[in-house]
Amino acid sequence: MPGQIVATTYTGTTVSLMVAYGADRNLASVFDISPQAKATITNALQTSGVSTVNFNMPAVYKITSADESTSNTYLVSVNYANAKPTDILLSANNLNENNLTGYTIGNFSATDPNTTNDHTFMLAAGEGDADNANFTIIGNALKILVKADFETKDTFNIA
Repeated sequence: MPGQIVATTYTGTTVSLMVAYGADRNLASVFDISPQAKATITNALQTSGVSTVNFNMPAVYKITSADESTSNTYLVSVNYANAKPTDILLSANNLNENNLTGYTIGNFSATDPNTTNDHTFMLAAGEGDADNANFTIIGNALKILVKADFETKDTFNIA
């Protein structure tokens, strides 16, 4: 559900909220303060217990007691949770027979909404892995460890 808070972390006067990836950062914060106390959110005095704040930048909440003798300031930020990659791509999947062992067939990449994420690729055991032992992945490169011979085997399956 967009806007759903998936985690909250408190460290002293710093509050970090994590919302589902792609959620709207315009969130309504609901708070209770005692009568006559003041709540200032990002330098705007709040007169009710509901405030809509755009959390693209951290918001500063300052709560002051009714007699103005005490106040605390809290920094509240909202971050997106990590989203799963949506696709894995291989730049090429063909090779000439009698290749050199260690030949790079193609490079893996991932389609990921989190554009700054790094990805690690590996061969996995399971359905379709019959020829995994003939390949390795170094960095993002898929490499064949044997010499391909079309007359002996024209298709390899990896997972």
